[in-house]
Amino acid sequence: LAGAEIIAIDRAEVETAAGLVARMVCELRMGWSAARTMLKDAAHDDLILVSTPSYLAALVICARARWRGVAYVLDVRDIYPQAYAQAQLITDGGRLFRFFAARSKAMYRGARRIITATQGLAREVVVSTPDGVTVNQVTGAAVADWSHAPGSLTVSFLEPLTTATSIVVSAETRAPRDGVVGIP
Repeated sequence: LAGAEIIAIDRAEVETAAGLVARMVCELRMGWSAARTMLKDAAHDDLILVSTPSYLAALVICARARWRGVAYVLDVRDIYPQAYAQAQLITDGGRLFRFFAARSKAMYRGARRIITATQGLAREVVVSTPDGVTVNQVTGAAVADWSHAPGSLTVSFLEPLTTATSIVVSAETRAPRDGVVGIP
């Protein structure tokens, strides 16, 4: 991009197996280092792009950008803190959940634009079905209800999902038989 500046951030690899606290500390350090490096001369920055694969680092960078008055575009990959709760790293609705939810809302509100490659919280999915297929049953731990119309199956969930889930679809079709079946 003409006029764009790419800044490499020296950082240690975030070790996901080291535990939640170690991961959080590493992400916070990375975010602080990135925010200091990127925003040291905020007067000439028109816009910065922040991505959330490292959620805590993104929180720090966005907070500093808001404080320095620098506009930012937010690239959201996962919905936090719901992703932490879904992975059972924090309690859904607990103190940490509420704290991170408030910080996330501030991060989203402060963004000039939000880019997302995910659907976010899925309350239902719509699946294409081939012509002539009749769906008899849809089951799964998260399935609340389903409906089938020609060409599509809509599955509603008990609560919004932030990660993948499994469902089982039982269906049939009326296909022509090869040959003739004799009936005595």
